[in-house]
Amino acid sequence: MTYMGNEVKGMEHWKGDFNQDFKPGDYVNSEIVWEMANCVPPRSFSNSLVQCGEPYSHREDDNGKFRPTFTTFANVRGGLEEDSIWKYCGHCFGGETTNRD
Repeated sequence: MTYMGNEVKGMEHWKGDFNQDFKPGDYVNSEIVWEMANCVPPRSFSNSLVQCGEPYSHREDDNGKFRPTFTTFANVRGGLEEDSIWKYCGHCFGGETTNRD
């Protein structure tokens, strides 16, 4: 499947290490998002944003404060339906979609 001319990645692309197999900006299917959301209770879970519950790292924000980052997915088509498409945003501060790593 493609979206906006880009491949939409699914579980068949996940070979072992998520951070090696997927890069920020990749489009992924809902199966990937549900798998990540079901690992531990999500930090954010809505039809537009899903963030994994365990912090990936801690980074300094613009105010010099260290804050946790979370593996983040933003919906680009379809909400939480099975055929939805999501953008992998990378590791973002809570409630945000800007990669911080």
